Amino acid sequence: MADATQSSAEKQTAAKRFGDLKNNRKEAETRAKRCAKVTLPRLWVDEGAKSRTPGSAYIDTGPRCVNALASKIVLAWLPPNAGVFKLSPDAADAEAIAEQAGVERSELEAALVDIERVVVNDLETSGVRSVLSEAAKHAIVTGNFLLYDPDEGKPKLYPLTSYVVDRDGLGNVMEIITLDKIAPTMLPESIRKTVMQQLAQERDEKSKNDDVNLYTWVRRSEDNQVWEVVQEVEGVQIPETVGTYPIDACPWIP
Repeated sequence: MADATQSSAEKQTAAKRFGDLKNNRKEAETRAKRCAKVTLPRLWVDEGAKSRTPGSAYIDTGPRCVNALASKIVLAWLPPNAGVFKLSPDAADAEAIAEQAGVERSELEAALVDIERVVVNDLETSGVRSVLSEAAKHAIVTGNFLLYDPDEGKPKLYPLTSYVVDRDGLGNVMEIITLDKIAPTMLPESIRKTVMQQLAQERDEKSKNDDVNLYTWVRRSEDNQVWEVVQEVEGVQIPETVGTYPIDACPWIP
């Protein structure tokens, strides 16, 4: 029985798991959709829909309130012309670091200030402010968002309709699955032919080149030491995307 259960789990696709977790939160999605309809309808897009949730053209109080509150939140997160953090080790640690580096205490403090300045400058030039502004609106209206912050490139925001998260009873994240759309011709060569063959059987000539669902599956390893990551399209895993992240450095932030 255990072997059968394990075999079944191994065969489970990211798409199937995404659907299972999504079904568990229908009440939250219904509430979020209603809130978006009377505030910012563009924040909610039903799966498969080509347009946003329709709202009332006569309601303007909701959008104004959301935009104003989001602006205040972003200012709190990233105050302009001010640091969002301070590198300030206690006296004992500062002395130890300075001695190890072979510099004076004043030189160490100056170096830490320079690091703060560089990090703040990187934040301002990375485009994260606009992403956080949109994230604040999603937090206010739908109550949730997922932020993907890669080592290189601009951060990306996933709305509630494009990701699922599974947590344990204490709120610890156990797995995350994100959903992106990608053109079949843009898939890696290693799986492109296989996926195109499947699409030729499942779709008609007119729609065979429409975007396909790209799932990114992030899970804790069994020993809880790393995050295991893989991407999948049409039930086919992309070998080049198999990888791991340190358990305390996951770029997907729910």
